[in-house]
Amino acid sequence: MPTQQTLNVFIDGASRGNPGPAGLGAFAYTDNKEEPFFAVSYSFYRYTNNVAEYAALVLALQTILQKGWKGPVHIHADSLLVVKQMNREYRVKDPLLIHWNQLANKLKAFVPCVITHIRREYNTEADALANAGLDEKIKPSEEFEKLWRGAIPRSFWPQSRTAKDSPPPKQSSLF
Repeated sequence: MPTQQTLNVFIDGASRGNPGPAGLGAFAYTDNKEEPFFAVSYSFYRYTNNVAEYAALVLALQTILQKGWKGPVHIHADSLLVVKQMNREYRVKDPLLIHWNQLANKLKAFVPCVITHIRREYNTEADALANAGLDEKIKPSEEFEKLWRGAIPRSFWPQSRTAKDSPPPKQSSLF
């Protein structure tokens, strides 16, 4: 009987200015980094680095669920804060991060994963994707927009998207 493959996922969020223009990157592979299971990058409005790191985690978890991966998952992140908070070693105190943490935990309940900290130099693929999303202004997918906007209170949305004439999205179908 063959052993089940582990999906190795690397995530990174970037913010230029903190808060400033942000980018998200998520990269996953099973046996060979040269043949990724997925590689996703987005520009992510104007947020802090911590929000971008959480958003990258949410993006990775959502992508894993959308692709139907059923095996074990090992998520690697260079944000010690996000790793420690997701592993319940640190409390989440920031009002906005509380919502991102709750969303990530809801998704994590459907993904058999371990989240560990790695040094930045071992996270080059996700870092490059986060910066590419930022530099190339890659718009987030409609599914990702619906997911996070359905979970994060409107008062925490970026200024450019809080016009009174745009209704909030319906809750994501993942829950």
